[in-house]
Amino acid sequence: MILKLFLIFLHLSISIKDFILSYVCWLNKPFEIFKKRKWTSDQLKKDAKSLSKLPLHLSFVIIEDKVSFADLASLIVWSMTMDISCVSIFDVQGVCKKNKSLLQHEIHKKQKDIIGSKYTRSQYIISNNDEELHNGCRSPCKSNIKLFSLEDGQRHLGETARKLCSMVSKSQFRMNDIVPDTINKLLIEHHGCQDPDLIIRFGKPQVMYGYLPWQIRLSQIQSHPSHLNIDYQSFLNHLQCYSSSHQRFGK
Repeated sequence: MILKLFLIFLHLSISIKDFILSYVCWLNKPFEIFKKRKWTSDQLKKDAKSLSKLPLHLSFVIIEDKVSFADLASLIVWSMTMDISCVSIFDVQGVCKKNKSLLQHEIHKKQKDIIGSKYTRSQYIISNNDEELHNGCRSPCKSNIKLFSLEDGQRHLGETARKLCSMVSKSQFRMNDIVPDTINKLLIEHHGCQDPDLIIRFGKPQVMYGYLPWQIRLSQIQSHPSHLNIDYQSFLNHLQCYSSSHQRFGK
């Protein structure tokens, strides 16, 4: 009974925290005149330098029925322009995975809009573990864009566990060798990127829908009502919240 009450209290606390954060971000939204402002790469780089820290891996979790490739492209290009080296997108049904070429097309359009004629200099790889689309470069690239779906979360963690059990049964591994760092290494090898430092979750449900459960144990999770028609200032607000936070890592 005590455990049940504690879990209910914990769930309510997390929901209240997400609500307050979303409300604060909403209050910080600029007026319509600023939403229509054309943001340049120089301004984005200036904003990046004003922050005390940036996430090395920024992940966007889409918990919405509709996926807007144009708005996702904006989020990706803003991130790349601010020199965030790894950007990932998670949607449960794998819509982005199935439409990589369309997403790449929208990224090119957004790059032209922000960077102008020099946009080809912003090199990246967009991949989903099975296939890669290159923008004139080979790994390592300036930016790594990863696409995830439900199958990359709990399912792959289970496959990793089975792989370790098989290696132990074949005397290729010792039980004492299975430590968090070992699992980390195997998962990073598979996904091709480190754990996300910041996750921005779009949608009303306060759930993660199976998003990479192992990788988020130290991630900061923020919420935003929707990725549809998201403006740059809202995106910057989330980075400012992350920059001003202090991770205690359980201490």
